[in-house]
Amino acid sequence: DRIWSGIRMHKKQRGGAVDLDRLIADPDALRIFIDYTRYSEAIPCWRAGVGDRLRVVLFDDFAERPRETLGEILDHIGYRGSPGLPKARPPMNVGEPTPMPIGYRERLYTLLKSQYAFLETIDPVRVAQWRMKHEGALQSAA
Repeated sequence: DRIWSGIRMHKKQRGGAVDLDRLIADPDALRIFIDYTRYSEAIPCWRAGVGDRLRVVLFDDFAERPRETLGEILDHIGYRGSPGLPKARPPMNVGEPTPMPIGYRERLYTLLKSQYAFLETIDPVRVAQWRMKHEGALQSAA
């Protein structure tokens, strides 16, 4: 769903001049969005460099518990005191999200299965929720 959000923003930024069917079908065109999800490559590299100092935080954590998640990150890096952060900018995409066409969901889910398998080693509960959401949408469309 995050990739779908990125694709929709990409289309919006280009005034709608993006052929979504071609984008989803073309591995080279889709690569820019998929590359952001190569956790199975990026996380081991970071772990090799920084060891247990690496903290993996999922977007869902920020969405569900923004202040607490920020506090946990600041604690993790040893920051003490008030962060003095600027006020968050207004939400960019407000309202109901554009539904993801089932064919797109099937394609993206297939492409992301290896990433889900890797992320299950980090947060199996969260990944199970993601899988249920995708598989539920696919089953309801069948």
